[in-house]
Amino acid sequence: MAKAEGGREMEEKGKEGFCSWCFHTTKMALVENAIFSRKVYKCRGCERLTHRCRFYASAKCNGFSRVHPGWGDERCYICSKRAKAGQEGEGEGEDEEEKEREREGE
Repeated sequence: MAKAEGGREMEEKGKEGFCSWCFHTTKMALVENAIFSRKVYKCRGCERLTHRCRFYASAKCNGFSRVHPGWGDERCYICSKRAKAGQEGEGEGEDEEEKEREREGE
């Protein structure tokens, strides 16, 4: 994996999306510009590492999945919850995240 060099380059190549670690929509800074695997980003909110969700290309997902030591989740938190509920690809990201938080808080 080739590492992105220079803070300015990383910021310019960053994306904005839903973080599966802190559950906020934030800017993601590019940390590793991978060619044969997924790019690695760092959430500007919680400073944890993320990948773009496998469903990111879909207009219905703006999520970033969690990166763990040695591996990364395939789906963001929202898409994972949809898949478990049998609703893959339905709903809007932020709305689903809000509903999930409300359910967990009750």
